Amino acid sequence: MDDLISRQALYGEFNKLSKPFDGSDIWHLINAAPSIDAVPVRRGWWEWRERWENHPETRSCDLVDCGWDCSECGIELGEYLSKKTGQNIILDDDYATPKLACCPNCGCDMREVEHETD
Repeated sequence: MDDLISRQALYGEFNKLSKPFDGSDIWHLINAAPSIDAVPVRRGWWEWRERWENHPETRSCDLVDCGWDCSECGIELGEYLSKKTGQNIILDDDYATPKLACCPNCGCDMREVEHETD
């Protein structure tokens, strides 16, 4: 994995250079810049899931299970929260997307990200 450097620290060192400067000065600054501790952001989203059971003899089907799952680790949010809190939490509304900013199981960032368009 690439290491990350502080842009602010690099700007400060760059401003200390005497002018004129050449490419080797800049190369030296970049290589000497301290790295920062960072973890890549994992992004996910809440996926609505429904599991149906078919009954061919009666030409019908029953909704067996439904809920919101993490796209990354697959936990079902209502079941997970029920186990953690000891309360029966039912999240069976497919119109009410969970507002949690991250998955409580895997830590994925669940906030919507606006993508730049060209």
